[in-house]
Amino acid sequence: MPVAKVNSIDINYTVTGQGEPLVMIMGLTATQSGWKPQIPYFKKHFQVITFDNRGIGRSSKPQGTYSIRMMADDTIGLMDYLHIEKAHILGISMGGMIAQEIAINYPSRVMKLILASTYCCEDKKLNGSTLEMAKALKSPSRKAGKILIQMAFNNPFNRFTLSFQSRLRSKFIRISDSVKAEIKNGVKSQLGACLIHNTLDRLSSIQSPTLVIAGSRDRIIKPSSSEVIAGKIPHVRRVEVKNGSHSLNVEKKHIFNREVLHFLKNS
Repeated sequence: MPVAKVNSIDINYTVTGQGEPLVMIMGLTATQSGWKPQIPYFKKHFQVITFDNRGIGRSSKPQGTYSIRMMADDTIGLMDYLHIEKAHILGISMGGMIAQEIAINYPSRVMKLILASTYCCEDKKLNGSTLEMAKALKSPSRKAGKILIQMAFNNPFNRFTLSFQSRLRSKFIRISDSVKAEIKNGVKSQLGACLIHNTLDRLSSIQSPTLVIAGSRDRIIKPSSSEVIAGKIPHVRRVEVKNGSHSLNVEKKHIFNREVLHFLKNS
């Protein structure tokens, strides 16, 4: 896979398809492989750009503190490297946080914005991580990784989900005592960035047409977080996927893909 030198680090990326650029940003601990249910579908309509965020996969894993803004700057740096002036931006979970920062700080670079299974800040009521997620993160690291993968799905024992979880274990980097130190540091730095993410008071500055989509049974991020975000952005459409999990792009991929394509083509 090609690698771009961006902000003094290497970003592993893939470009496929033709048409308007669609940059897709994955979530916490996940590599670009997480977009497998989307790439064959969207590459028929768009030039699809996926990549590994700093700290994971085949991208650099620098030590130290990360921020969501830093990873937004990485994304813009990759767009510059690829000579992409403007793109549709789709982010899920942590990727949705990164997408928020891109839309706020680089408005001229965003055509349309899709925020999936994400939040704008942590609080104890309507927005942020679920209590189940908070409890999981307090578990020993080896156990936490397994719990979080199971929590990302609402039907963990159906054939498709079991197959995808198997690929997750081999291609996604889990929080585990057995992984290399640099990967553990990268995961912890990504998690730290999520915990301090806060765009609540800046979301109203987003002018791009925006789709906010979330599952009604997300066990990792409070489903009400999507209501909070949608209530702040001026030009917004909100979709709640019935019985959708945190990984609704996998378990509800047909609904997810249809809603995103309809928004990008018609809204």
